[in-house]
Amino acid sequence: MLSFLSNTRVYFAVGQTDLRKSFDPLPGVVRSSLQLDPLSGHLFVFSHQRRHRV
Repeated sequence: MLSFLSNTRVYFAVGQTDLRKSFDPLPGVVRSSLQLDPLSGHLFVFSHQRRHRV
């Protein structure tokens, strides 16, 4: 079971994200698109092009 702190937020990247590139470029998407720190402890959710996978 997952448990999070009460101040943990979940952010959704609403654009298309190329998930074929693995996890390496995702922190750059968080920094550039969401303008947040990827190491902040919050959760970031990305969508595939067809938006049937997150």
